[in-house]
Amino acid sequence: MKKIIALILVLCMSLGMIVSVSAEGPFIQRLSLARLIRLMFASDDNGYGIGEVKDGVLTVYVAVNGKNDADGTKKNPYATITAARDAIRDIDRAGLSGIDIYVTAGVYSITEPVSFDEEDGGSKNCPVRIIGEDGAQIVGGAAFTKDAFTKAEGEITEYFPQPDKIVMLDLTKYNYSVEMIGELLANRDYQAVAPAFSADGVLQTLARYPNESEGWINITEGWMLDKNGNVTPYTDNDVGRDHEQFPVQTKIQYGEAHMERVQSWHSADGIKIAARFNQLWCSDNSYITSISQDEDIFYIPYTGGYEPLAGTVMYWYNIPEELDAPGEFYITADGKLYYYPTDSFETAVFSLPLSDGIFNINADYVTIENLKFESSRANGLNINGDNVTITDCEISAIAGECAIKAEGNNILIKNNSIHDCRKTAVTVETGNIETLERGNALITNNEIYNFGLNSWPYTYGIHTGGCGSTVSHNDIHDSKTRAIYWTGAYHTIEYNDVHDVLTAADDIGAISSDHRINVGNVIRYNYIHNIGCVGALAEIDKINPDYSYLGCAAIYGDFGGSYWEAYGNVIEHINGNGFQVGGRDIIMRGNLIIDCTNWYVWITAMQYDDAYKYNKNYAYSVPDYVYTDVWKEANPDLASVKTDLREVAADDSMGWAMPVGNVVQNNWIHYNRGDRDQTQWGVAPYYIYAEVFMFSADTIDVKQSDRSNKNMSSYNSRRQTYDLKELITTTAAGVIEITWGQFEQIGRYED
Repeated sequence: MKKIIALILVLCMSLGMIVSVSAEGPFIQRLSLARLIRLMFASDDNGYGIGEVKDGVLTVYVAVNGKNDADGTKKNPYATITAARDAIRDIDRAGLSGIDIYVTAGVYSITEPVSFDEEDGGSKNCPVRIIGEDGAQIVGGAAFTKDAFTKAEGEITEYFPQPDKIVMLDLTKYNYSVEMIGELLANRDYQAVAPAFSADGVLQTLARYPNESEGWINITEGWMLDKNGNVTPYTDNDVGRDHEQFPVQTKIQYGEAHMERVQSWHSADGIKIAARFNQLWCSDNSYITSISQDEDIFYIPYTGGYEPLAGTVMYWYNIPEELDAPGEFYITADGKLYYYPTDSFETAVFSLPLSDGIFNINADYVTIENLKFESSRANGLNINGDNVTITDCEISAIAGECAIKAEGNNILIKNNSIHDCRKTAVTVETGNIETLERGNALITNNEIYNFGLNSWPYTYGIHTGGCGSTVSHNDIHDSKTRAIYWTGAYHTIEYNDVHDVLTAADDIGAISSDHRINVGNVIRYNYIHNIGCVGALAEIDKINPDYSYLGCAAIYGDFGGSYWEAYGNVIEHINGNGFQVGGRDIIMRGNLIIDCTNWYVWITAMQYDDAYKYNKNYAYSVPDYVYTDVWKEANPDLASVKTDLREVAADDSMGWAMPVGNVVQNNWIHYNRGDRDQTQWGVAPYYIYAEVFMFSADTIDVKQSDRSNKNMSSYNSRRQTYDLKELITTTAAGVIEITWGQFEQIGRYED
């Protein structure tokens, strides 16, 4: 009967009549020819020609054994999400309260992103959801099992320490051409661009020395050489230098303890380094040009910026002789991947990225739920729309800039596991920074770890910008780089458990910002613990006492980062500082700070000479919107700051490089193990660089002669063990601004 009606409708359209039929009966409305054809051949009678309708929600099904010319019913599913998307484009949604695309269990390999554009999105009354059944996985490239590997063979195998344990994969069978591999191998920062080979979503490691579990080695000394091979003091930062002495290569002495191992390598060709040759926040990645066979010396091209310093750190990688640990791999120029299997080799699902992204959402009212996303050369999920939700997903093995990059209002990123990202896990830009309209983005209850694997320090667990986001109840851990970075206005960062980050860094904060164009940001009730350098990186100041080791910080306002408040945070076991700040109008009150190896609160200023150095036009690039009425009302201080230091006297508090209005009050400082000797600075463990400060009248007295002012904080000067609950509930109660009940809410919650 339905097919007869559809034939009549086709005839009506040919006669210029525009009619339709719904489950409730005939009515007048626009109807596409594509939908009419589906009505003719659909196996159901729901009035839409596709899928199944229940309680006003249309559900179309996708399955690995489906067909793209199907009707999307459970018995006749589509093969791809893209086919399901195309099917819902043409339907009338007036009678629907939602559209669900249900993805059944299985692995779906794609070579280009799934895209939902404006016409594919939903509305407030009819949102679109893409829902995965448990076990549904989308791989942005090739997915395969152990059967794809063969026994290792070829001349290169003679250099493997245990060739009988190595298996081989031919990358050319997975659209990795020899030319592509050659281009990647030529990249100075090869580990950031090499094929992101993963096992069960965990990125595997290029063969390296020392092994990843052993960390880094400290270099003995380094020199920059000019074209004549002479040592030169010049760097990229020098003005008017003698170009005859411009450095063209770098000479590194790595220590006799490693000499026999390094000289056993058959060739320097293809070997790369990842290094921190000057500042531990500044990476120097390069290739080896030659290795001396007479001494512990090797050479790399000049990497720019800074002269290598004794005690700084590095490791070598992409070395066949170092393919000696489970999870390591090595790729030859002819496209063969050699792999040392882990214990899970028999059951693991491996992947190689081929797609530049996995999911692109350029639409509103779209939810992605309970899907596993793995493997991408570019960003994993790109979002540009309002009222978009990513929930209960796992996202991993992402080689691009971000696992999730979202721009829009009412963005919700919730209950996800995001890990093994070469760079940043989550970036969200929300609201309107110019008008201070809040975007109400919420990033909550996610576990984020193993991010920034091959790119530090300018990568993050979460980066939030714009105006009006909340970052709450996330568990962010195990990374060389920063946990949370914010820019903009009216962000709230609360109840996050941040730990074991910044393990390969210096002079950076676990939660940080270096922007002065801020207003209304709050950091509260976070537990920030076990932060800072480990292993060889932590030893640099012992090897080189002249090295200016600042340590990391739990919360950091860098480069004059200003206009925020932090209260009720618990900061514990920091290899560096509790707070490290240098901006204006920063409030640090009611925090519990335990066991810092440097200062518990360090307040300094960007010196005028530094300001000139880093801002050569003498301006801080304050945008025009700062001077609009809405910004003047929200932040009158910023609108009055003088940005041209040539016009600012050294004692003028309105120069942007001169911090004012900072408050340090009612923090509880608890000495414990490993503290540096603070006696030379007075009783309270603060560093206040008072000589360059101009403090407004309503702040506390922090004069050079009165650093131990008890009005600043309460503190315990005895080194002793402690019970965290007792500290919060009894010892520091009434001083700090967090209760035990609030502390117990920190971290992920049961949804």
